[in-house]
Formats: sequence, C-alpha cells, structure tokens
Amino acid sequence: METSKATVHPKAAGIHWQELLVGQDDLWHGLREAVATGALPQLSLLAGLPGNVQLPMAIALAQALLCSGGNKPCGTCSHCRQVQRLVHPDLHFSFPLAKNKELSVSHYAKWRTALHKTPFMDLTDWFAGLGEEGTQANIAVAEVQSILERLVLRPFSAACKVMLIWLPEYLGRESNRLLKIFEEAPQHTFILLVTSNPDALLPTVRSRAQLFRVKAVPPQTIAAFLQEHADAEPDAAWQAALLADGKLQNALHLLGTRSTDMMDHLSDLFKAAYQYKPKEISEWVEWFAKQHREDQKQFLQWMQGLLSFVLRRKYAPELAGEAGDNALHQYIGRLAVSLDAGQAERISDAANDCLAGIQQNANVRLLMTDFSIALSRTLKSKQEQLTRIN
Repeated sequence: METSKATVHPKAAGIHWQELLVGQDDLWHGLREAVATGALPQLSLLAGLPGNVQLPMAIALAQALLCSGGNKPCGTCSHCRQVQRLVHPDLHFSFPLAKNKELSVSHYAKWRTALHKTPFMDLTDWFAGLGEEGTQANIAVAEVQSILERLVLRPFSAACKVMLIWLPEYLGRESNRLLKIFEEAPQHTFILLVTSNPDALLPTVRSRAQLFRVKAVPPQTIAAFLQEHADAEPDAAWQAALLADGKLQNALHLLGTRSTDMMDHLSDLFKAAYQYKPKEISEWVEWFAKQHREDQKQFLQWMQGLLSFVLRRKYAPELAGEAGDNALHQYIGRLAVSLDAGQAERISDAANDCLAGIQQNANVRLLMTDFSIALSRTLKSKQEQLTRIN
C-alpha cells in the first residue's frame, strides 16, 4: 500500500489564508463585514469538523483585524504580510501540548511549520509533528497563566491584538480561570476560540462567546480545490473528495492513496470475513500489521470515508452521478446495495476504535483480528435476519 502526503502549496511570502476558506463564502463575507463595521465581538467561537476550515478562517479573521488597509484584509500592508507568515507580534497563539509545564510560545517555530505544511490540521497531525503521538493533549495551568499574561499586553504595532486559542476544549476546568477575561476582554483585544467540539466546552464559556459555524465542504468543491491548490489529477481529486466526509485535511491525506489498491485489500477482507475463512483473515491481518503505522491509519481513515459516503449514497441517491463513472464510485454503489445503514455504521465505529488503538500503540495484530471477527458478525447479521424471516 503506497501512500504519500499531499500538501497545499504555500506562496513564497506565506499562505494566502483567504484562498483556503473553501466553501465558506457566506460566513467569510459576514465576518469581514463585522470587522469593517466594528461589530465583531471580542470573544468569538469558530466551530467546525476536525480537519476542516476553521483554523485558516481564524487566521484570515485575525489578518482582517490587524490589517491597516482599507478593504480588510488588504493582503499588502505590513500587518497582512506578517500574518501571512504567522510572525505578527500582535497575533498570539495557544494550543494543546503533551507536557503540563510546556508553553505554546516555546513551540511557535514548530507551530508555524505545521500550519504552513498542513493548514487544515487536526490534533493528530499536530502531535505527529511534535513527535508526541499517542500522548494525552492538554492546555495546562502554566499555559493558562501564559494566556492571561499575553492578554494584558498592549498592542505592539497594530491597532489591536488577537489571541487565537486552538482547541479550547482541552482547557477543561482550567477554563474557569479565563472566564473573567472572556466576559470582559481588555480594550483593543480580540479572542478567537477555534474548536472541533464546541459541546466539550464548559457552558459558561459557550455562553460568553459568539458562535460561528464552519460548514462541511461539498465533494465537488473539495475536488476543485485539490486540483487548483494540490496539483491533483481530476480523477484522483474526485476520489479523495468523495471519501473526505466534508473535511479538507482528510481529502489531502486521501489524495496520496492508491484507491485501487485500497479497494482490493478491503474487498479481500470483506470476502474473508463474510465467508469466515480464518486462514484468509489471518493472512490479511498479517499484511496489515506489516504496513507502516501511518499507512495503517490512512487505510482505516479511507475505510471510514468510504463507509460515510456509502451512507450518503443510500440516503441521497442524487449524489450518485456527481463523480462520473470511476472505479471507486462503482465500488461505493455495490457496497450501498450490499450493506444496510446499521451495518455500515457499526463497521465505521469499529474502524474508529481501531484507529484510536493504533494511535495509542496497541498491538495491531490483536486489534485487527478482533476487528475482523466483529466484521464477520456484522456482515453475516443481515443474512441471518433474512433467514429467520423466511
């Protein structure tokens, strides 16, 4: 299974963040208008799916707030150029780390590198870049104190300052220490909370922030973006977009996969599990265990994306003609006929458990053997129900 990491190609002067706001025209127009009229609240909550557009959206919004030009963000003033490179002195960041005494400011160089390489990154991508895979994420007491200290600073060169807190759900109970400053931010200060799970935030935090929701991105929009910004061939772009589940980072991960190989391996597993052939299942598990850790994770993510689209195909058959008549689309159609919704959901949930296990360094052979046995029961459940009915 050969895979490669596809990336967005940054400009020499830094990423043009507005170009990454894929499928969010209405939200971006509203945010720009709020900045222009002075109506943007000092505490905003941008929420979207993991690996979606909310982080680039927050940086573009910070650029608009710090811009000294007329049509904010102008993209040409010194403030805009500094934000493009993530080096503006009045743009502060806070994000989850693995060690309680570490501070975000000590990891700014890695943060900039990660964002320029994977602007739609989720926590897994960030911790992979830190070399902290499988560890517990946290925004600890020391980091909260650092946030407070930076929030009381006066703007250095712009008319205001911006604090971007990525994944504030990892603050946990430490959020209580920030409630007062969330309720009444210092003058000329904007706080942007960027979350993948707003329900995990304390209700007292959610009640103080203005919520802006980032939409899932339609497959056709993702495919067009991949062709323009990641040099993807049309068919490869469509295959990645179909399985991305509305998330740009998923699409970029999937763009490097060879879907034909993936389909062959998944088909082999499904056949062996459905017929419950222990020898073939064991051989498949052994093949999977020999793959690189990142390839294992990518295969499971690919499977989840495929099953998600199978469900959409069952409930929204009008999607059937979107991507043309490629092999992946045909395979999705066959699965949509073979699996009922409950089976697809159970298989996807089991794959998600395997993905979490691999990230926590579980024994891959035991993990995937259990998955294969559970898959066999799931695939045979429909046949057994029909037998009992007849």
